[in-house]
Amino acid sequence: MTITVPISLENAYNGLKKQISVQLGSGKRQVVDLDFPAGVNNGMTLNYKELGDDSIQGIKPGNLQVRVQVNKNPMWERRSNDLYTFRQIDAFEAILGTIIIIKTMSSKTIKATIKAGTQPGTFIRIPNEGMPIIRSNQKGHLFVRIDVLIPSNFTQEQKDILAKYFT
Repeated sequence: MTITVPISLENAYNGLKKQISVQLGSGKRQVVDLDFPAGVNNGMTLNYKELGDDSIQGIKPGNLQVRVQVNKNPMWERRSNDLYTFRQIDAFEAILGTIIIIKTMSSKTIKATIKAGTQPGTFIRIPNEGMPIIRSNQKGHLFVRIDVLIPSNFTQEQKDILAKYFT
């Protein structure tokens, strides 16, 4: 017997214990305790012995196969064991350099230096702050894409001053 259970990316990161009600082959409903380990991935199947189809009398129930569906998250993207996110900085911060604060999926706060002259689309790699690697103590990496906001409401005087310095 196979069922699909949706979970959030945060729950896939942290792991999750969840009770669900399953209708068995016999028609009975059964409450099942599921344990999603930290690092579980979309499409992964977890096997729970003897918690499945019980429709044949005298034979042990079959296994319950739980297919994991990890929901998308607007701020985070998972690629294998790596996490991707983005931060916006303004053009002057990109030109002069700055320090940004990054909050990781584990709620850790990390300061990252943006070097002077950083180009839009540059990635910063933060080691060991990605998804947990299932059944291990390791993690993937966190990649932060730097998006540069270019102002669009300059006066002519401001444009002239910028042109004087950058041309």
